[in-house]
Amino acid sequence: MIPKSVVVNRKKYFIHTGKPQRFKRAYGYIDYTPGVIHIHTTARERPVSSSKMQETFWHELTHAILYEMDHPLYRNEQFVTKFSTLLNRAINTAKL
Repeated sequence: MIPKSVVVNRKKYFIHTGKPQRFKRAYGYIDYTPGVIHIHTTARERPVSSSKMQETFWHELTHAILYEMDHPLYRNEQFVTKFSTLLNRAINTAKL
């Protein structure tokens, strides 16, 4: 499930899902200053699965957390991808 908004530190990030306006080949991206996480419903002119959209949400949220921590890894796609993939897997396999 992808939320409509989330607060990181003291900054509220709104989550927008829909067809890409920018970066049409990507699954999503983040605009730090206005505080918007974009999750694409299509990429490369094909529908994006709900599981890929969820994975993309965690990826962009990882960027936001690192950015709000003023940590230089917020720009490191390799780190963010690995961390968010493991986070998404842990959340999806959690037993309640």
